[in-house]
Amino acid sequence: MSDISKRLRPESTDLSGSDVLVDILSRLPVKSLRRFQCASKSWHALISHSHFVKKHLSLINNTTNSFKLIFETRPLQSLDYQVLLKYLKEDYGAPIAPTELDYPVKTPNSSLLIFGSCNGLICLQFDKTDIVLWNPCTGESNLLPQATIFDGVHDCGSIFYGFGYDSKAEDYKVMRGGFKGEYGSDGYSWRLETIIEVFSLKNGSWRSTQVSDMDLAIEGQGCLVNETLHWVDDDNHAAIIISFDLVEEKFNEAVHCLCTIQTDSEIFFGGVLNIRNCVAVYSSNSEDLGILSDSGTSKKEDKIWMIKEYDVHDYWTEVATVISEGFFNPFCISEGGQVLGMLGGILGWYSPKENIFKNITEIRDRWSGATKYVETIVSPVTGNGAAAGESAMASTVEKEGVKDRGGCVLRN
Repeated sequence: MSDISKRLRPESTDLSGSDVLVDILSRLPVKSLRRFQCASKSWHALISHSHFVKKHLSLINNTTNSFKLIFETRPLQSLDYQVLLKYLKEDYGAPIAPTELDYPVKTPNSSLLIFGSCNGLICLQFDKTDIVLWNPCTGESNLLPQATIFDGVHDCGSIFYGFGYDSKAEDYKVMRGGFKGEYGSDGYSWRLETIIEVFSLKNGSWRSTQVSDMDLAIEGQGCLVNETLHWVDDDNHAAIIISFDLVEEKFNEAVHCLCTIQTDSEIFFGGVLNIRNCVAVYSSNSEDLGILSDSGTSKKEDKIWMIKEYDVHDYWTEVATVISEGFFNPFCISEGGQVLGMLGGILGWYSPKENIFKNITEIRDRWSGATKYVETIVSPVTGNGAAAGESAMASTVEKEGVKDRGGCVLRN
């Protein structure tokens, strides 16, 4: 047995030091690492080691623009941000074809929601009940247990939801909330109660963390910034941002007020963005600007605002203005200030300086949102490396079409 083979034996592998081999491997893309994992049990053990997974993840997260966008379409579609940047810099060319992702559930008519993405894992909900953690790069998936507090609630799907990582507990968490209506004792009065559950991957179970007395008007995916989920609550005279701390598992008492942005009643907010790990919102002014497009359609103004200091709640800075014919749904901003977003089902780059929208491709669902994800080897079963054991690696989950496609034949 060679010296390298001896060092890579699972029982003797020490990854705590600055091993040159580990340092080299941790810089490789997931596709290459998956091939190395199939080379032998020793290589599989090394690459599945929690220390290696964390090292590879830290390098990925520190790499600028090394992410992809996944669109909430059926089937799911994906685009590489590096390809989108290249398209921005080059002359107009043929549309970019999105990649269709081979996701875990194949039921053609089932509803689909993306709860969020974190460290290469994507959380999906199917048919209001089945929630799956999935790594699209490895194919590994994990069907979560049914949430308990939602059982028996009439037509109560996940109204607001999110997914992220709690670094304090070193745990991935899924949060979902909804509303339950009950008649009072008089049989006439109606009470609407907010119900919340959080799933802990480490514990493998759901728990009710709060029955909220807050008057919430939030829905959809919470934007993850600094291990906290954020939504715009626009059902007030002064719009605010509601945030849920995944570490404390509760809504924050302090809120970001949007009154300095919402200067008149014609301004409404489309949602929250994560821009360079800062909280941002995008607002739309429904008033026409009096500017006509080539087609004779009136244009309106959308803006993106960002809080550069997270703890300064009311200090908003305008970072981009988009003048367009319809509702512009922004996803991210390039280092040059161009805004990537959807306009009427068309994905493209908008340049505020030239006031030009550069078409990239048409997305199947024109109202589809986009979620960022990175390519990692984090397991949706363990939260670290691949699920322990060859059988777990070959078949992590199989239930109603949910299965692991990341297995491989391991050689001694």
